[in-house]
Amino acid sequence: MTPSNASDIDVSHRNVRAPRSLFYETILVLLITFVPLLFVPLVPALSGLATLIALVFPIAYLFAEKWARHRPWKDLGIKRHGFYADFRANWRLFLLVVIVLQVIPVALFFALPEGVSHVLGRIPAVNTLTVAIALIIVLALREELVFRSLFQERFSWFIGNVPAIVFVSLIFALSHLTIGALLVLAVDLLFVFLDSVVYGLIFARSHNVLLAWLAHLSADIVGLALLLVASFAIT
Repeated sequence: MTPSNASDIDVSHRNVRAPRSLFYETILVLLITFVPLLFVPLVPALSGLATLIALVFPIAYLFAEKWARHRPWKDLGIKRHGFYADFRANWRLFLLVVIVLQVIPVALFFALPEGVSHVLGRIPAVNTLTVAIALIIVLALREELVFRSLFQERFSWFIGNVPAIVFVSLIFALSHLTIGALLVLAVDLLFVFLDSVVYGLIFARSHNVLLAWLAHLSADIVGLALLLVASFAIT
């Protein structure tokens, strides 16, 4: 991490003055996080280590960087105040990602029945629904902190909000890539990408990662419920 004082970076989401070195630092974090995953198909033995790096490293970096540069929590989008106002300003996007973008792919999977099992196969096996919900809560928060508070926020300082949202959403979609039929993969990744775009828009408009997390968490729960219903209906 590049040594820095708090005065080196003005991280207001309206007026950011960040050194160019921070851009390269962010690229390095991105590469360390995701490049090991690319080698897992070639070297399956790396799966555990690559997954551990992807899960832990960017979160560890995010909080270490906050501490080292003396950044307040609100700079990461973790805000206690104004949540209701942020929700009111973004409720249409919230409903879009929680309802519309969950219903459409499940409806499409009735024509591609293997799509339901493909998406459910991405969910870690757990013994109870309670554990599944707890896992969704934790993983959704981790993904929003990494993809929104870290990567989207950082890249938006240098390339603007829209390119940052698109780029980070592409990475987000690819991080969900698994083996499967080409058409099923295309539908799955398209809607993962669109979900991420909406989470990114919510974060860009509100700078509130907790609201993006709530949207992500709600979408995951609704999507899981619809997939389970579809799996029973198809079989």
